[in-house]
Amino acid sequence: MAGSRKNPLWWIAALVCALASAGTARASGFYTPDVGAKTVGRGAAWITGVDDLTALYLNPAGLAHIRGVNFMLVNNIDIFHTAYRRSPLEPTVRNENPADIIQFAALSSNFGLRNWTFAIGLYGPYGVSERYDLDGPQRYQAVEIKRGQVYYMIGFGWAPAEWLRVGAGAGIGEFSEEDTYAFTPFDDSQPQNDIIANVKIRQIGNVMYAAGLQLGPFNGFELGFSYQPPTDVKLKGKIKAYLPGFYAAALGEDVYRDEMTVYLNFPQIIRFGARQRFTPRFDLELDFVWTGWSRFKTQKVDFKKAELMDDFEVETGWQDTWDVRFGGDYELFDRFFVRAGTWYDQSATPVQNLEPGAIEMPRWAANVGLGYTWTGITLDLAYSHIWMKEAVVHPDDVPEVEIGDARGRYAASYDMFVIGLNFNFNEIIATFRGTRQP
Repeated sequence: MAGSRKNPLWWIAALVCALASAGTARASGFYTPDVGAKTVGRGAAWITGVDDLTALYLNPAGLAHIRGVNFMLVNNIDIFHTAYRRSPLEPTVRNENPADIIQFAALSSNFGLRNWTFAIGLYGPYGVSERYDLDGPQRYQAVEIKRGQVYYMIGFGWAPAEWLRVGAGAGIGEFSEEDTYAFTPFDDSQPQNDIIANVKIRQIGNVMYAAGLQLGPFNGFELGFSYQPPTDVKLKGKIKAYLPGFYAAALGEDVYRDEMTVYLNFPQIIRFGARQRFTPRFDLELDFVWTGWSRFKTQKVDFKKAELMDDFEVETGWQDTWDVRFGGDYELFDRFFVRAGTWYDQSATPVQNLEPGAIEMPRWAANVGLGYTWTGITLDLAYSHIWMKEAVVHPDDVPEVEIGDARGRYAASYDMFVIGLNFNFNEIIATFRGTRQP
């Protein structure tokens, strides 16, 4: 039986999946739609029609389309261009982090069952890291920001009827943070008086879930829906602060160390959309995504010693967001696909809460992609350019004018390059044995 658990293909592919997971999936800031090369090529409009292993993240119901033993690996390279100028008399600083590499890896098998498919995988929501000059005017807001999310998931898809597919997934989240920033006991912007702090957090253990539904086709028309519940996270880590001379003399040490707890509330995500297959070679999909960022009302941090740094809780002001996605596929030649699409995403961050470490304004994108399948191997390529609306924060926009407030001019854009490979081991072996059906 090709899908049997006794089939050595399953264990070989599982080893490949484990090796692929050695590359950590990174994401920081706000999510960028969405995971997968085919997804990006279609303008992220791939909730209703998703029929590959990215369904583990986008809509688990889509797993029911997948037959045999499959392994998928996706690499995404994000390049984040930023420009921040605090005032006309200060230099413009830019993100010096060259690129982020984010991976998706998943494995599935239907174990010989007709209407069921099961999958395991890991992914991180697409996002970017930032690094700025330590001596730049933004140092009291951000020097280096690296926040990571990786989910280790299992899921299933079930097709009880030709027009109905349902699915669900559950997994463990791994969260990490490595930040560097400066602060000063004096409002004088003198680097020699700054305290330079490094934060390192890494923790595994928070459970997350996902569920999805696909209906159709009805004369080529389909509907899709997926839901990801909110997740509350309590992260424990360490902080190391390098002290200037006068502080070091007062405390009797050059480096201050403490333990910290960070409280985060990740949002619920609702995705829904409609797809029309006009011909077997051509389809279009329109999707909407609502993300409940407003539940992350405050940023709360507790310190164990709280000698140099006090516990704090500040309001984020984050708002719920909608984004709209539109795109499709066209099979130009046999098994050769071209793709295109676009999306628009609102900003969760009020203008007065912007900062170089959290540049997030309204965004829109232009996406293109290619795909080709040969003897059970599918190669997908995609490119996306993402624009952000420029923002200016005036002194009147901030609640209190101080050395680390949000004043300044913000501009940003992304370039995203994605490559994905899928291996259907049953089709590959059948082809080389000469038993594959045309």
